Amino acid sequence: MGFVPNHHGRGAMTPEPCAVCDAVVPYSDAVHLTIHTKSDAGVVDEFICPGCYESEIAAALE
Repeated sequence: MGFVPNHHGRGAMTPEPCAVCDAVVPYSDAVHLTIHTKSDAGVVDEFICPGCYESEIAAALE
């Protein structure tokens, strides 16, 4: 499963800060990460950059 960019109607240049490294990336390049923690933390709803997705998240989803 590789990186799949988001295309959900928001502008390609809308910046989103990466929740891991704080880099600002266009919304169209950001990975939208939603995790239901089933704890008091509730739902984690963050954007991360493609680099952090590949280095921090992708392996956990394989």
